Amino acid sequence: MLIAAVALTGWWFEIPGLTRIVPWAAPMLPQTAVATAFAGIALLLACIERRWTRALAAVFAAVVALMSTFTFGAHDLPGGDVVERMFFGGGHAPDHLQIPVNTALALLLLGISIVMLSRQRLRDRRATQLFAAGALIVAFVAFVGYSFGVGGLYRPTSALGMSVWSVVAIHALSLGVIFARTRVGFPALLTDRGPGGRLARRLLPAAIVIPFIVAWVVAQGERANYFDAYLASSLATVLTVIALVWISARGARVVQRTDRERAHVFAREQHEREVAQQALIAAETASSAKSDFLAVMSHELRTPLTAIIGYEELLADEVTGPVSAQQAQQLSRIKASAQHLLGLIDEILTFSRLEAGRETVRLEITEVNRIIEEAASLISPLAGEKKLGFAVYPLDPPRQMRVDAGKLRQILVNLLSNAVKFTAQGGITLTAAVDAGELVVRVADTGVGISEDHLDRIFEPFWQVEQKATRRVGGTGLGLTVTRRLARLLGGDVTVESASGEGTVFTATVPGVIPIAAILPETAAESPRSAARA
Repeated sequence: MLIAAVALTGWWFEIPGLTRIVPWAAPMLPQTAVATAFAGIALLLACIERRWTRALAAVFAAVVALMSTFTFGAHDLPGGDVVERMFFGGGHAPDHLQIPVNTALALLLLGISIVMLSRQRLRDRRATQLFAAGALIVAFVAFVGYSFGVGGLYRPTSALGMSVWSVVAIHALSLGVIFARTRVGFPALLTDRGPGGRLARRLLPAAIVIPFIVAWVVAQGERANYFDAYLASSLATVLTVIALVWISARGARVVQRTDRERAHVFAREQHEREVAQQALIAAETASSAKSDFLAVMSHELRTPLTAIIGYEELLADEVTGPVSAQQAQQLSRIKASAQHLLGLIDEILTFSRLEAGRETVRLEITEVNRIIEEAASLISPLAGEKKLGFAVYPLDPPRQMRVDAGKLRQILVNLLSNAVKFTAQGGITLTAAVDAGELVVRVADTGVGISEDHLDRIFEPFWQVEQKATRRVGGTGLGLTVTRRLARLLGGDVTVESASGEGTVFTATVPGVIPIAAILPETAAESPRSAARA
């Protein structure tokens, strides 16, 4: 567009130097400048990639193609008299001031390519680049003609030939169309970051520049009578072969370097995979050793604890002799501590079995409310000691479900005991309901609550929200982890809703609730073992 503006300015103000770069070269005609400006506008609009700009780009490009087409017929342009009135004062332009045939051909190919570019069709992209490449070749032939002083290459007819301005403008427009879409065709190869793109970027400049320079030097030497035509052709052959060998060696070096880099990267990735595999094996071994250690140590600790609890009960029952009130109080503390430690050990045992995938599910048909009452009876004394309110709302009407009763009881006990631990005042509420065949139990407390930042981590093993608080109430940090894993083992889940200082609500869902009408008498009376087999 800038080149067209310079040429039109030269014609308007009658400055010949602006219409041509080289004094002896053909000028860029006003008609050519207008068509070139329209092509530049069309390409600019096509690259904006909006619907209305693409439509407008197609219109401008079609005008360029139409102007060029009429050049091949009447060798005059529709509306050419308008251009002539503007630049020649109302008279007719001389006959030789017509768009040259090669320039018209290049502009025609450019107009067609920009029209196809504006259509945004995948199948048109390669054709777009082919038409633009054709225009580029026409302009390049004219450039070679000017460089070597061969008029037949830039002036194929007796009329004016393609101007130097037109050569530069058509080169720019053609490359602009070709590289407007870099995901297909030659631009995709040239801009690729892989070996192919690297090789193309290294070889293409040399493949264009070196043969051109060799031919130009030989032609100038022959023209200056330094050597005859035979010697010139022989010298051109030798220099071209040398240039091609150098280009091939350069390409081979690029490929070799790329192969070495790829081999190095592959070796490094292979080493990283081996290191990662070894780390994974080591981690699995360590995890297995940890699980085995927890299981073995838990069993070893459980055995003497069972004996301690048994002897405490013998002493409390005065089997070995009378016990004073102070001794009875001390024995009750021993029993409470032993029971607490036994609970922690059972928790660790359950966690180790779950982590190792050794925990089994024993299904049986049982009363839901019975499990809820058993869990509540274990927690009620703990809530009474802290003077907390404790309300239980079982299923109404009662329902039965096929479930592992022991694991469901453990889930409820863990949630309730956790609520008691972190509630200093207020109360705890357990509410049971049935939703689409699932038992839904909500345990709500008025305790310290959990901040939103910690809600995603409370189910992680050995992780505790507030170290000071958890150290004060005790615990391993496994209770919620075991609870969620048990619920998921039964086909359900445990979720939490809480805010810091506003209490917490844990919701446990477990499938398996059975309508009362669906239970046959013989099914309800079947033994736990036969139910487990079912």
